[in-house]
Amino acid sequence: MNCEICGNEISKIQSLKSNRIYSCAHCYHFFCDDIKNENDYTVYEEYEYLLKQLRDKNYCKILKNIKNILPVNAVGLEVGSALGWFLQKCANNGYMMTGIEPIKCNYERSITGGGIL
Repeated sequence: MNCEICGNEISKIQSLKSNRIYSCAHCYHFFCDDIKNENDYTVYEEYEYLLKQLRDKNYCKILKNIKNILPVNAVGLEVGSALGWFLQKCANNGYMMTGIEPIKCNYERSITGGGIL
């Protein structure tokens, strides 16, 4: 299997019940298999929290680049905003972001604080 970001070969790093987590050694992209049922979603949610620290670090890099391009108070849209963590980072940095999230429980958790533990 190849990385959907850089095209290099990826490797399985961990199995959590029915989901598998993969990592690309080249670009450090992490992802898991598609969620097929509610039990899979519970596992996915656990996986999300395992990656929170890494995602926060990535969000800071993204915001650093955004600051070089867009003024504070710029308006944006995040498609697939999950638990709203990036939206919160943007708001904390003066950007007005709107998120679209198709997974109902993610959306519900994002509007109540992003499900942060």
